[in-house]
Amino acid sequence: MEIHIKEEMDRQGIGTVELARRMGRQPQQISNVRAGDKNLSMNMLREVADALGVEPWRLLAPEDVVARLDGQQESQTVCCPYCGHPLGVQLTK
Repeated sequence: MEIHIKEEMDRQGIGTVELARRMGRQPQQISNVRAGDKNLSMNMLREVADALGVEPWRLLAPEDVVARLDGQQESQTVCCPYCGHPLGVQLTK
């Protein structure tokens, strides 16, 4: 499974040093994560997502799915991040 940490960091305009600062980690650790370390634990994924201020699924879903779901916020409908099928869940503020 591909993890899109680099893409989210680029989208937010933050670098490795800034993400490391937010997470209280060394930049080398974040560099490994950003490079797509295949042994990323769920705890580390959550920690990265929290530091980036996003839900963990955003780091796992393909870019086109993230863009499609971002566009759905106006309609407040959630679709499956893999097949695009509506899940019938309404978002609330």
